[in-house]
Amino acid sequence: MKDIDRLTIAKCQLGRKIRDKRSTSSLPAAVDLLLSRPIVSAQMVAKAVRITPRGALNLVTNSACAR
Repeated sequence: MKDIDRLTIAKCQLGRKIRDKRSTSSLPAAVDLLLSRPIVSAQMVAKAVRITPRGALNLVTNSACAR
C-alpha cells in the first residue's frame, strides 16, 4: 500500500512540473515511462522519447533535482 501511495505522490509532483513546460517538451513522455517501469535507463528514455541518450540523462536529472 505504501508503494502505491509513493507512486501517486510522485505522479502528482511530476505532474506539477509538466504543467509549466512547453507543449513540445519530452518531459511528459519521460514521466510516463518512469512511472510505468520499476527500472529505467537513460537509453530506454532516449529510445521511447526519441532524443539522444545525453538529452535523456539531462531530462531525468533535471526533473529529479528541480523541486
